[in-house]
Amino acid sequence: MQAGSRAEIEAHHFVDWMKMEPQSMVWLPVMHRFAAAETARHQAKCSVCKESPITGFKYVGVSLMKS
Repeated sequence: MQAGSRAEIEAHHFVDWMKMEPQSMVWLPVMHRFAAAETARHQAKCSVCKESPITGFKYVGVSLMKS
């Protein structure tokens, strides 16, 4: 491949790779959810520092979760 040329992959090479590494595709939705959660704003107050709203991951103990 030359500098400035377009990177391309043939379909059969992609399919062969997918057959060898299916776990890579399984993790894509998980990583997307992680990226989305990093900037999520929760209208809740921290019970320790009283910061509100909480930005990013919000952890709640299992006994405190509402169904």
